[in-house]
Amino acid sequence: GLRARGFGLLMAAFDMSFLVLPVLGSFLSHEQSSIAIVASAVLALLLAVAYGESLPLDQRIQLDDGASSGKRWWRPDQNVAIIFSTPLFRRLSVVIFAGSLCMAGTQQCFLFFLESSFGLKQAQASGFLAILAISSLAVQTVVLPLLVSSIGLTKILMIGLSFQVLQNVLYVSVHREAAIALACCFGGLGSIVFPSVSALKSLAAPEDQQGRIQGAVSGLQNFAMGLGPVVFGGVFALLAEPGSPFPLQAVFALALGALVPAALVACTLPKYVVHDGHLPPVRRAVSQFRRGVDGRPIIEDEA
Repeated sequence: GLRARGFGLLMAAFDMSFLVLPVLGSFLSHEQSSIAIVASAVLALLLAVAYGESLPLDQRIQLDDGASSGKRWWRPDQNVAIIFSTPLFRRLSVVIFAGSLCMAGTQQCFLFFLESSFGLKQAQASGFLAILAISSLAVQTVVLPLLVSSIGLTKILMIGLSFQVLQNVLYVSVHREAAIALACCFGGLGSIVFPSVSALKSLAAPEDQQGRIQGAVSGLQNFAMGLGPVVFGGVFALLAEPGSPFPLQAVFALALGALVPAALVACTLPKYVVHDGHLPPVRRAVSQFRRGVDGRPIIEDEA
């Protein structure tokens, strides 16, 4: 529960940027905006370095035979393989990939969709992003802690995916600004998916494996977030061409095509997860993962 709340607070901090940056951007020139972005990136890097390693020294990996031992830990193929090592991890990976793909893809097209379909200016269209950010911030800081203590992570995950599906259904089917605003509120409720998945995967690993597990998850998420704008942007460009037989909001049907199967997959998670979030089957996945980085192949889970 505490890990889900922690991941939720990280998402809340991320959502704050959607509220602050549009306001700051309206007062800054292009050069000033570039300077602010570079300064923020440098500050983030300095803070990451200053924070240091939180894992106690006695729990860190010890390289017992020099360079040959170190090479075993620099195998991206084996390190990433943990996310596919058990039925539970495969299902969570499907949810991560589908959710990240749709989030990045729809955000790429959202402002263009509002400007083209409703004739809104960029400043007016940004107001809908503010609604999305405010609702997500409220959900992460207020609603998520209450849900974690009452219904558990797997149900929270299914609820979040359901709201993401409803969000895109409204985008596709209702051509009104009020419906778009309501869909943005649903999108804020759907933001509980990421902290739920991250907490489930975090609970699956011992303390000295947290970085490796979260690194594999982040790698899959970043791949999906890079692919999303390419796929959705290409589809939106085709829909925007003169003579297209489909309306612009059809691009959000593509998101439904990814989210609905992910939601169905999430419905199978209770079979592999107990109510308190501790995942006995995944403990075997962790040991398999350790065998993998030691140079032996990862064995398929028997569950």
